[in-house]
Amino acid sequence: MSVNLLEELAANGTALFFVVMREQADLSGAAALPTKLAKGAFVFDALTSTAERTQADLLATLSARGIAYKSFFISNMILLQGDLALVNEMAARADVGSVEANTAHQFVLPGRRTAPPARRWLSSQV
Repeated sequence: MSVNLLEELAANGTALFFVVMREQADLSGAAALPTKLAKGAFVFDALTSTAERTQADLLATLSARGIAYKSFFISNMILLQGDLALVNEMAARADVGSVEANTAHQFVLPGRRTAPPARRWLSSQV
């Protein structure tokens, strides 16, 4: 459990958090496929079927208790809002890999740089 999540729980009593499922889709088979279309279909099917199978029990539990959630198949995780007791309950489940704070991240792509400043030409250089 992250410090950010604990701080938000202490300050507000509840927090938005992600429950990341322990099992993640095996996408290694996509590399052997001949076309981009076949690879995309393989990845989509693997991600959705893994999420549907591994999240089913947890989603049924949340629904039965009236707890709102948002399921994400790409990273096989579920977004919830709850208190420390719910966070601890989710973290203790055998099918859960981790419980993470819902924090914003700024990503910088490797090798990307900002454009160099425009060069100003003087009439004496032309």
